[in-house]
Amino acid sequence: MFTGIVQKLAQVVDIQDETSLRRLTLRLDELAEGVELGASVAVNGTCLTVTQVQDGAVVFDVIRETLTRTNIGRLSKGDVVNVERSFRVGDEVGGHIVSGHVAGLATLVRIQVCLIPETIARTTLGDSEPGYQANLEVDAQTQAIVDTVERVLSQPEWRQRMASS
Repeated sequence: MFTGIVQKLAQVVDIQDETSLRRLTLRLDELAEGVELGASVAVNGTCLTVTQVQDGAVVFDVIRETLTRTNIGRLSKGDVVNVERSFRVGDEVGGHIVSGHVAGLATLVRIQVCLIPETIARTTLGDSEPGYQANLEVDAQTQAIVDTVERVLSQPEWRQRMASS
């Protein structure tokens, strides 16, 4: 689980395409301290599993499904990505609790959002231009509420009770 708060901008230092996956290496430096094999790390909001750690570099094996459904498949060596390590119980949750399971891609059509200087400095959003494809995740709690309300509203007996009150 993640908070959605970017902890570091990291550079893609290597990409190796294998038969069924892509091996992605990021330079995390101090953020790599204490990262263990199997740990979850959000890269551009996508939950990836650590497969190697060496001298501040962290490697992820990314399967084809993830490459096609997220912007991870569009990365090149030298690109910069948003990185967040998973939160620990007891940590401050300054954002929203998210899973890193991307629902789809959203294409930036035009810039109509104002960003604070801190967000511009700490994320890739300040460099994004129309045409950029961002990973989109819907907050699970919000989605559960929407699904429940839609299900209740679609029940004929509920509508009849509301009409007769």
